[in-house]
Amino acid sequence: MVNTPYHYDPEDPGDKIKPDPSVYLKESLNLSQRKTQFDRLELHSELRPLSSQDAFRDPPDNTPEQELRTWEFRHFSKEGNSTRGQLIHYGTQWLARQHRNHGFTIFIFGQYTCFIRWDRAGAIVSRKFIYKEDSSPLVEFFWRFSRLDAAGRGQDPTVRRA
Repeated sequence: MVNTPYHYDPEDPGDKIKPDPSVYLKESLNLSQRKTQFDRLELHSELRPLSSQDAFRDPPDNTPEQELRTWEFRHFSKEGNSTRGQLIHYGTQWLARQHRNHGFTIFIFGQYTCFIRWDRAGAIVSRKFIYKEDSSPLVEFFWRFSRLDAAGRGQDPTVRRA
């Protein structure tokens, strides 16, 4: 894991985006540079200090199925819109620069965490949980992620270097 929020990707076409701590394969880059490299990224995170910066709204537990079908999942606040836009921008840049079928983001905001799985059709967002009360989902995610092969982490196994 490399702390990259202060060093944008030099290959960036102009946006100068810099996700928060990112995960790379140890052998895939020079870790001393600490710069974002979307073409080698394996996992990234977005850290926001406030719970109000949540980009999504979970429905209350026990919400009837009929209501779930019309539930507005997006959090339409100024901060929520900004955060969601940044997450989408990172996800699309990541998939645009690699031959990937999917990728994962860890989104931590205030005391909450959720997981986002990106693919070329969109994103799936988990329910949020309070990581300060129960960090086991976060620990289990890292444990499982560290044991995935390249295809499980999202790399497209059908692509070969020419």
